[in-house]
Amino acid sequence: MATSALLRIHVSTGRLEAEVAGSRSSEYEVTIDVVLARGAPSDTANTPAGLVPLVPEPDDLRYSCTCPDPADVCKHAVAALIAFAAE
Repeated sequence: MATSALLRIHVSTGRLEAEVAGSRSSEYEVTIDVVLARGAPSDTANTPAGLVPLVPEPDDLRYSCTCPDPADVCKHAVAALIAFAAE
């Protein structure tokens, strides 16, 4: 079984970016965006914190990874989310 290792993680408003080492020689770039599919305001700067969801629903996230895995959510994106949750 191949393993993934998080090399770098960067979090900004609505976005998580990570560099993940996989079973191949090059690292993969993972980007996870929160798109607020539930109709929450896109500009949350002036929104009271209690109105902004703390944990997004699955439909609120968009994943991208430079790996060749055709899955909607690859293991590199999962590794990035687990590392973020651990923080």
